[in-house]
Amino acid sequence: SHFSAKLRGYLNYKRVEFQEKDASLYDLLWRIPRGIGVSAMPALRDNRGKWLGDTTLFIEELERRHPSQPITVTAPRQLLATLLMENWFDDFWLPVSLHTRWSYPENWRQLHKLEWGRSFVPHASPFLGQLLAGAIAKRAMVKGLVAMGINTKQYPLLEHWSLYHIDVLEQHFSTHRYLLGNRPTIADFACLGTMYAHLNRDPWPKREWLANKSNLKSWIMRAHSGESEPGDLLANDELPNSLTPQLKGIFAELFAYAVATAEEIKKLVDKKGLQSGDALPRVVASIAYPMQDREYVRQPFTYTIWRLQRMQSIYRSLPEKDRTAVDGWCKAMVNPGFFSMDLGVALQRDGLGAVLA
Repeated sequence: SHFSAKLRGYLNYKRVEFQEKDASLYDLLWRIPRGIGVSAMPALRDNRGKWLGDTTLFIEELERRHPSQPITVTAPRQLLATLLMENWFDDFWLPVSLHTRWSYPENWRQLHKLEWGRSFVPHASPFLGQLLAGAIAKRAMVKGLVAMGINTKQYPLLEHWSLYHIDVLEQHFSTHRYLLGNRPTIADFACLGTMYAHLNRDPWPKREWLANKSNLKSWIMRAHSGESEPGDLLANDELPNSLTPQLKGIFAELFAYAVATAEEIKKLVDKKGLQSGDALPRVVASIAYPMQDREYVRQPFTYTIWRLQRMQSIYRSLPEKDRTAVDGWCKAMVNPGFFSMDLGVALQRDGLGAVLA
């Protein structure tokens, strides 16, 4: 899955010993919800019996437990750039992952029908497993596709936008081993969510989108396998010029998305009279936001606003000279107010959702 690839690449890079288990129906309906509060993948249970269910937070926890080969970033502009890219890859590329997998039936017929059939009911016959996979898993995706705006009207926009950014990454990886230099950051592993789990595995996108992207494919395998050689990020808090088009797009698109989502949350809070501690739905009413020169319409995640508020707190905690460096970068990206934008009511994390602080 999208987020399983993010975590697996990180674990491979850190050389953390782990056992991977396919999620059965029993896991999805009982063990995982009991452990992390929601039926979602990936879920991780550590050797102490503690369950973790958020890739961002349990990667941070594993960084504390396993400090060798760190992926941490300390230089201010690079730090905020990695957090921005992580949020963007996690959220904006999720519709791409879903579209490239579920809008093209050959992916289901050739790969996922068999895989899901084996994992859902591992001790049943292949016929029964595939029947249940189709009846439960595939049908359950329909609601998610609708919420994420994946419909025939928006297919061309998703594909046009995706191919543009794939071309940017292909060019970038012709001169850089990772996104910010010679070692990975959290942004690299977030990027793996779509690139490895979906585009590089599913038959249709692998053939149609990645066939001639040799530099991107090399990075995908390098980042996922955990290949590690001595290296560091670019010196002097530099950001690669080859990513400037992508970063400018992130600033423009994520800013508009965040402002519109915060406004929908405020409307919901006012309409229902919600107060501190009240839970928000995982998604709110549909918004429109720019993707290059067009607008995309979908339901946004309330959880993303919590993450962006958290990112703003990290920015505010920086020394003044570091904030000044970040402000100068934001100005160069044509969005000087990004880290001080109004994100509405304060939120707290609640599993993979949010509650009013």
